[in-house]
Amino acid sequence: MDNASVRLYVPSVDELADRRRLLADEETMAYNRGWGDGGGGCYHLTEEQVREWYREWNRDPRRYYAYVLADGRVVGEVSLHFDEAAGFFIAGVVIEAAHRRKGYAGQALRLLLKEAFQVRGLEAVADNFPPERAGAERLYRQAGFRRVSDGLVVIRREDWRETP
Repeated sequence: MDNASVRLYVPSVDELADRRRLLADEETMAYNRGWGDGGGGCYHLTEEQVREWYREWNRDPRRYYAYVLADGRVVGEVSLHFDEAAGFFIAGVVIEAAHRRKGYAGQALRLLLKEAFQVRGLEAVADNFPPERAGAERLYRQAGFRRVSDGLVVIRREDWRETP
C-alpha cells in the first residue's frame, strides 16, 4: 500500500482533461466492457462533450464529482448521484489502472462516504455491480457495505464508521 496523501478535489469545468484521459483508457475502463463507445468500456469524448457533461451533471445538487488526488496528481475519480430506479444514492470509484493496488480506492471511498454522510446528510449509499467483480466486492465490503442483492451493495449511515 502506498502511503500517499489522498484527497478529493472538485475540478472546474476547465480542469476536465484528466476525466477524458481516464474514460478513454482501455485498461482503466476494462471493468465497464459492454458499455461505452461500441461496448468496449471506454468513452472517447471531445473536450466540448466532457464540458457539457459536467455542466449537466452539476445542475442537479444530488450529484457530486471529484478527482482522486494522491500527492497532488490525479489517480482517479469518484462520483455520487441519485438513481431513481434503485432508490439509492450510487457511489462510483474509478482508479486509473496504473495506480491500482496502492490503497487509493479504499481511501477515496472512505472520503466519498464522509462527503455523503457528514456533508450531505444522506441516510444510505449503494453501488451496483455483480459479486463476480472480486476487487470491487472486497473494496466495498471493507468500507462496511453489505450485499443486498446480486447487483446491489448498500451502507447505511448508522453502519458507517469514519476511519482515517
